[in-house]
Amino acid sequence: MIEQITLLLATPIAKAVLDKFYEGIGSELSKKAVEKLPEKVKQLGKLIWEKCLRGKPGTDQLLQSAAAGSAADQQKLAEYLHTVLDKDASLKAEAQKLAEEIHVNIHK
Repeated sequence: MIEQITLLLATPIAKAVLDKFYEGIGSELSKKAVEKLPEKVKQLGKLIWEKCLRGKPGTDQLLQSAAAGSAADQQKLAEYLHTVLDKDASLKAEAQKLAEEIHVNIHK
């Protein structure tokens, strides 16, 4: 069971969230964010982990596989997170705020 979100585990979450809000440039943003803003990436990953993934069946394994580079699991994770964010307005607002901070800081 995942106890703490590391940068490695936060990265696919951040990529999925950034893709949601910045279609087409989310992957590029997430790569730059990991290099320049690792704490923001971890913060975004932790938010999503705590509020919508932790304790749900199969999410530990899905996240670990996505972090290990499984394209299929990265896609599954993204689809799941996009659905959750569409349904949960407060989580979407929190995630969008962090995504905007990442976006703005990278494009300074």
